[in-house]
Amino acid sequence: MNIDEARRIIAEAFKDWVDTERVAESVRLPADDPGEWAPKSLLIVSKESGIPDRFYYPNAWPKWEKAEEGLSALLGKKVYFEDVNAAVSALYVA
Repeated sequence: MNIDEARRIIAEAFKDWVDTERVAESVRLPADDPGEWAPKSLLIVSKESGIPDRFYYPNAWPKWEKAEEGLSALLGKKVYFEDVNAAVSALYVA
C-alpha cells in the first residue's frame, strides 16, 4: 500500500477535524505499529492524535465512510475500518 497516498485520503476525509501533519503521525503500516494492534490489517490509524472515534463522535461516521471509499478506490477492492479499541482502528479487505 502506498502509505503517503493513504494518508492523503484520510487527511482529506478528516480535514475538518485534524490537520494533515497529525494524520501523517497517526496512520502507519502494521509493520510500523509499535503496539502491534492488528498485524494482519492493511493499515493502522491511531485516534489519539485527534482523529475522531466513531463511538464517541457519531457524526464522524461520514468521515470514516469517505476514507473507506477513497482507500477502496486506491486499492481497487472494498475495504473497511474496524475499531480495535477506543484509540486504534485497523483497515481490512471486506
